[in-house]
Amino acid sequence: MAATNNYLISYDISSNRTRNLLAKLLAKLGCVRWQKSVFVAIDFEKTDLEQLKTQITRLLANKTQPTDSVLLVMARDLGNKNCFLVGKYTAFDPDDTIIV
Repeated sequence: MAATNNYLISYDISSNRTRNLLAKLLAKLGCVRWQKSVFVAIDFEKTDLEQLKTQITRLLANKTQPTDSVLLVMARDLGNKNCFLVGKYTAFDPDDTIIV
């Protein structure tokens, strides 16, 4: 079995159309929306990660402004003990527990 990791994907994109296309792409590739501009990729193998990076790059080619960005960060431990959240919690909890 190939090694897997979790990844947080955060974006700041000014164009509504491009931002919506990115959100749809991330969901299509199996990512789960955590907040409005934050998704999590759960148990992605290296090939999944490469596909994700390639698809994001293709989608954003020639469509972004100088201030737009997408950040993808490895987050191995997304469980209850390693997360802290203040505010409304939506959509994701790998341990099926409430993060407070």
